[in-house]
Amino acid sequence: MAYIYCALLPFWCCFYFKLTRALALLIPGVAHATLTAFIAGVVMVGLYEKVNVDEVANHAKFGVKGLIIVVLLTLGYKNLKKPELKSSVWAAMLVLTLSNVLIAYIW
Repeated sequence: MAYIYCALLPFWCCFYFKLTRALALLIPGVAHATLTAFIAGVVMVGLYEKVNVDEVANHAKFGVKGLIIVVLLTLGYKNLKKPELKSSVWAAMLVLTLSNVLIAYIW
């Protein structure tokens, strides 16, 4: 359970940063880290099939998580060069990221 709190720590710091700052910007590292997580997920799913031959992978879970990451990537790269990040986009990215963490934990 402690790793869930460690995973959520950046979001709470980001939330505090959003509240204390008048102009919200999207740091390019956020979009690049999401792309890295997507590539790592695709590689791990491919390796899971080869390493665990006797087990069946839950492809529905991987598909839902992949779709969420693709939406996050779209939102991130679309708003990367904008001078200000809208609150609705920021909230959508936060909700999608938290839902992705919850899907990994619960499903």
